Amino acid sequence: MKPITLRIFNDITDAYYYMGKLFVLTSDGYLKFIEQWFFFQKYIVGKDIYDNELLSQVLFNNDQLESPKKFNEYGIYYDHFSAFWEKTDSSRFEVKIHDDDLTTICPLPISQSLDFIIYAQRAFIGNRDGLYECQLTVEGDTVAGKGFLRVFEGKSININARIGQLLISTKQDGLFAGSIVSLRERLQIRDQAIERDSVRTGWANYNFINYRNDTEADYFVNEIQNEDSDEAITFKADDGGYRNQKITQFAVEKTALTARLAKASRQENIIFAFNSLTKSFTVSDKGKIYYTGFLEQNGQFVELGNFQAFRDIAFDIPKLGYPLSAHTVAGGTIYEFFDQVILVKGGVMENLSAIECKQIRSFASSKWYKNVVLTLSEDCLECHSIHPYI
Repeated sequence: MKPITLRIFNDITDAYYYMGKLFVLTSDGYLKFIEQWFFFQKYIVGKDIYDNELLSQVLFNNDQLESPKKFNEYGIYYDHFSAFWEKTDSSRFEVKIHDDDLTTICPLPISQSLDFIIYAQRAFIGNRDGLYECQLTVEGDTVAGKGFLRVFEGKSININARIGQLLISTKQDGLFAGSIVSLRERLQIRDQAIERDSVRTGWANYNFINYRNDTEADYFVNEIQNEDSDEAITFKADDGGYRNQKITQFAVEKTALTARLAKASRQENIIFAFNSLTKSFTVSDKGKIYYTGFLEQNGQFVELGNFQAFRDIAFDIPKLGYPLSAHTVAGGTIYEFFDQVILVKGGVMENLSAIECKQIRSFASSKWYKNVVLTLSEDCLECHSIHPYI
């Protein structure tokens, strides 16, 4: 089924969902937020919508939906949810947030943001001047921030967080890593680059892949241990897991993946590669998508399995051009082209958005937003809810 889309208008330059709130960077140079419950009650409830409660859940609260097992038992919930989605899919609800309803947290760094995430109650902004961190206090409906402080001086184009670690890509200056060691201390960045070139990274369970460009990549193994101390920082809510673990040694082993990725198809050239926590994906110059899993032995990566192609699915590369970025959602993948954002899930290809994006945000490891994608253009912010049971 097609996604449900909510289109939000305001002078927003970037956005991120976190702990029941929409955090935004605004063109007047501030980090702001709006509580999702307040936003829904003021701007959406009362409109001609089939079921306000379900719409709120699919847009903001995946954890309140029934489990796939219960849904597939074809009970009352299945009938009700299916009727709701059939009535509302392909809908585009449009709202304009009033400036007075956005609460200001603090000013932004001067240079324009190149990447923006919120993790472990901290807002991180990467720009040409470095990486900036704002420690947040999130309590109920309120958020307070200590202001942005530069914690790394290299040009930061991509930020990726998991298990208390941040990976920072800086193109030719290399890949760097930082650790959150306590609630009070600022992010601690390691002095040495892990690898010379880095345009982006992808976490693979508790290890990671560094992409030196769209098709050249290396796999790095970390050493981890369970953290049983009551005083330790827990990252369970951020990572969608159930155990509190920490990385004790970073990048202890390295495996080159470039040749393996290039052989995903013998007949076609690979033009783009990326990964989820458990799988590796490639796109060929014929538009086909190939995928495989990470083979492990004793908890460590051994090799990539044999790549398989998605049947009856292919991008029109001459029309769309090469992929600009790729992202994951629960059970699916998102591909950005020049003026199209395309969802692949359940063996079906759907047009998610027909805008030229500045940013795309997905939250595959999140509890609340694992089926939600944000696409941001010069004109608006779009929130797309993807059917959770396909």
